Amino acid sequence: MNFKQQYLHPKWQKKRLEILSRDNWTCQNCQDNESTLHVHHKEYIKGRKVWEYDNYNFITLCEECHRIGHEIDNHNKKYNDVLKSIRNYSENNNIIRKDRVVRNINIRYCLDRLKKLNGGNHV
Repeated sequence: MNFKQQYLHPKWQKKRLEILSRDNWTCQNCQDNESTLHVHHKEYIKGRKVWEYDNYNFITLCEECHRIGHEIDNHNKKYNDVLKSIRNYSENNNIIRKDRVVRNINIRYCLDRLKKLNGGNHV
């Protein structure tokens, strides 16, 4: 069963209803109870089915808060990748990080990488 099919499984539907009920059918971020609601996983663990998590790993969000949450998650992943690249670049080029000039170069490099990852838009 692939990832997308898991969301159609009766066990997920049961878990979803349980979480929505627990959260009083209300977005836990903005308190909206009129819009379409989503049950959001706070984290995923490789190899687990979407319903095989403790309830504290779920939160009810409206469609807009859910979308924004994923955008922030994606941005943070890109940012962490850039920081990892900077560390690797610094280590591979024997750069001493305490050097002020090098820190400025690293910051510019980081911002340039984020800009490229962000489709050329400023971050």
